[in-house]
Amino acid sequence: MANLTRGVEGFGHKLYMDNFFSSPNLYYDLAQKKIFCCGTVRLHKKGMPMDLKPMTLRLKRGDIRIRTRSNVTAVVWKDNRDVCLLINIHDPPREGNYRDEHGNAIKPAIMVDYNRHMGTVDKVDRMANSYKASRQTWKWTIPPVRPGLDHNVSKKT
Repeated sequence: MANLTRGVEGFGHKLYMDNFFSSPNLYYDLAQKKIFCCGTVRLHKKGMPMDLKPMTLRLKRGDIRIRTRSNVTAVVWKDNRDVCLLINIHDPPREGNYRDEHGNAIKPAIMVDYNRHMGTVDKVDRMANSYKASRQTWKWTIPPVRPGLDHNVSKKT
């Protein structure tokens, strides 16, 4: 990661990422380099607060829990399921309940911001995973090409 961020250190860039890349230690390191981050994170990652684990939290729809350590904030918000974010871009939202008078969950501002920046990437990933045509096409093209290459190589030697 140090090689990837070498050219953008110190400029205050904002980085949005999904849970595959996020971890608290990465956020601490990037914050020291003045690169601010927001992204989903898996609750079992090393460095995540123990009291935010799914077994210890019993959240109702719209509830939000926050834990802050130095300049990184872990946020768990319950919509249809628990959504966990790590942030150091925004100020932490207040803990409590985000529901309207009908009991519907209201998205906190950090969730709206994350969805605005990552929404299209997540939709493309979802669509790409639902189609198998690219994998099937790739598999049948390799065998006919390979014997031809082997044959050409053996003739030239």
